[in-house]
Amino acid sequence: MRWYRFSVSCLLIGISVAASFWFSPSGTGEYQTSPDGKFTAHASNMSRGTFIGRLQYIELRVVESVTQREVWRVEFRHEVVTVPDYGDRSKQSFVDWAQDSSSVTISVGGKRQVTIPMQ
Repeated sequence: MRWYRFSVSCLLIGISVAASFWFSPSGTGEYQTSPDGKFTAHASNMSRGTFIGRLQYIELRVVESVTQREVWRVEFRHEVVTVPDYGDRSKQSFVDWAQDSSSVTISVGGKRQVTIPMQ
């Protein structure tokens, strides 16, 4: 009876670990701090599991550098090949701050860009 309980416990722990790897978001990306140092913009390629497959999306965020408070965030779902690889360091930066830190522009694929005004 003890062996049975131990086996079932190990099986449940294994299933829990596998589920956490499948359903937890993971990804890679780029971040740039604003010229005045107040904000940090993040652009990330993300992936997470669902019950019917993997969901691919990009996550764009701006956080305050000191408090880490998120001031802006969006998730954009896409086909796998339609957005830049934010983790590719051999290319130019995808996150571009205005010189006066008044806005940040992030490339989201092709000629499309998102410009976020900062106050």
